Amino acid sequence: MPIKAQSGTVRVGHTTEHAVLLGADERLGEVMQMEMLAGTLPNAWQCANAEPVAVVGDDLAQTLYRRTNITGRQIRLKVNDTDRYFTVCGVVRAQTGAFGGMLSAVAPHLVYVPYACIASQTERTDQVFVQCISQADTASVSSQIEKYLTNRQQVRGVHVQNMSGAVQTVQQLAEMGIGLFAAVGAVTLFVALIGVMGSMLAAAHEKTGEIGILLALGAQPHDIRRTFLLQAVLLCLFGGIVGLAAAGALLHFGAALLLPEGRVFAGLLILSTLSGAAAGLLPAVRAAALNPIDAICK
Repeated sequence: MPIKAQSGTVRVGHTTEHAVLLGADERLGEVMQMEMLAGTLPNAWQCANAEPVAVVGDDLAQTLYRRTNITGRQIRLKVNDTDRYFTVCGVVRAQTGAFGGMLSAVAPHLVYVPYACIASQTERTDQVFVQCISQADTASVSSQIEKYLTNRQQVRGVHVQNMSGAVQTVQQLAEMGIGLFAAVGAVTLFVALIGVMGSMLAAAHEKTGEIGILLALGAQPHDIRRTFLLQAVLLCLFGGIVGLAAAGALLHFGAALLLPEGRVFAGLLILSTLSGAAAGLLPAVRAAALNPIDAICK
């Protein structure tokens, strides 16, 4: 199947999303092996006549219209620096396989349109997508394709890339990177917890007299525990907010596409708060267990 890919934008109302526009023909479903969720793929007539129809992923449909089945809806695509309206004819499961996975680093969404919609009439095909059966030797198939195309006088400079192998390598490297970052994060978190615990123990030691006065005035041990736990939680919560703000600013200016979602920020804040509670538990218990007379005397 001949393909043509270019970056662009998808817009509905005031919502604009970056996407990769992928031009293909009626063999799209067979070659890409898509899972249809609603509607149909472009047929041969639509592809031959450059009908403005588009197939989107379910994630993009949810982003634009807050539901999966958006067949018949209009979306505005920026194609060749020109805004055009396309009618959604089908919704597929978001591609996380070979082609979709490799393009996800460039743009988070794939939009499939007829090949003629983004390629001119005189433009020659410079990329062809080939789907092999699962039992095929991809190295042998790649060699045969390169030999076949090279022997044709019209084709020069043939380059065959096994995208399945490339994606597998990228996935392995990503898993190694995630494991490394998780290990570094765990060590950093442990060191931070020790630091918070040490500072809270020092605070409890410095405020021994105040604790004794509070206990003598009728404060209960659980009141002391709550006070120190609250201090530890607020300390870590404030540190988490400052850290996330700094990280978000750096990612926004350095790599805007890597900004984490809102739920990731919320999860990190919850983790920071729970870490503060864990780090302040021992100092709070020790402070609450002080004898009022001994504490006042110290």
